[in-house]
Amino acid sequence: MSVPESGPGKETTVEESVTLQGDATLEVTVEREEGGPIPDATVVLERDDGATFELDERTDEDGTVATPIPGTRDAYTVEAAAEGFVTTAVETEPLESGASASVTVTLSESLLAVPGFGGVTAAVALAVATVALLARGHLGRK
Repeated sequence: MSVPESGPGKETTVEESVTLQGDATLEVTVEREEGGPIPDATVVLERDDGATFELDERTDEDGTVATPIPGTRDAYTVEAAAEGFVTTAVETEPLESGASASVTVTLSESLLAVPGFGGVTAAVALAVATVALLARGHLGRK
């Protein structure tokens, strides 16, 4: 692949799609903090060398997705994200050739998740409510 040269004021972004292949299997389960699976979560793997791989498949109704990975004695950082939850990452143990490993990523609900509104809107609404309470003297009293 060739990449055009970049100079002052120019920025070049290169994206490459890769398929994970290997002789080890990593099964990722994404669940709620209070228990229960989180379906349709995205999972990103990052190796120690900084290479990242977003899995094409999302978690199923059981909150699980499995993927082949190279068994190269590398540990992976496993990051899971789902709408309405705080993105969380955990690290695996190094995986040997032919090994199977499971990891569970537990997500907590986002405090700023307001259905139908983005996080910024929720933060602004919270700030306005706090200012209103301060103005009325309801906060800060001992």
